[in-house]
Amino acid sequence: MIEILSPGPSIKLEQIDNIEKTLKVSFPEDYKRFLLANNGGTPSPGAFNCVDGESSSVCGFHEIGADDHKDILNVAKIRKDRLPKNFVAIACDGGGNEICIDCEPGQDYGKVYFWEHETEADLSQGETPETAGNIHLIAPSFTKFLECLHEAPMTETSPELKGELSTPPENEGVYEAMLKRKGLMRE
Repeated sequence: MIEILSPGPSIKLEQIDNIEKTLKVSFPEDYKRFLLANNGGTPSPGAFNCVDGESSSVCGFHEIGADDHKDILNVAKIRKDRLPKNFVAIACDGGGNEICIDCEPGQDYGKVYFWEHETEADLSQGETPETAGNIHLIAPSFTKFLECLHEAPMTETSPELKGELSTPPENEGVYEAMLKRKGLMRE
């Protein structure tokens, strides 16, 4: 069972309805319940594995009504035309990547994905956000996503970095996942 640390301010269903209208999406019911109960926050534990083997950790869930980079609408504006049309970024990891939920009714509705910005679509080369290959399935629903969160495994830091790391970061799991993806940390 996960714990949500530092949840956002309480919201009402009308605020969720307004976000859905603004974004022209329909959030799955389990995600709406999460927003009503937490409106953001940081999960503990927060690491996850994608179906294809990619992994990372949730740094924090986006909020409704925040006045900064954590706000769902602000993130949607920043990521416009970079995410598939049917995706809404609902959380981020420590490396600038997003955890997204598919909000278009159909067979993929409600599925949760990991979007990596490092390999996003090169629009000048005819790629689209849907075909870029930087989207990784995490879970078939938001509820299953929360259920799959776990502690990040401890790994050994590469010798090249040991001398540079005098103080471990607050969220070691996020940092370790980033180092592992960049090939700077061994298992």
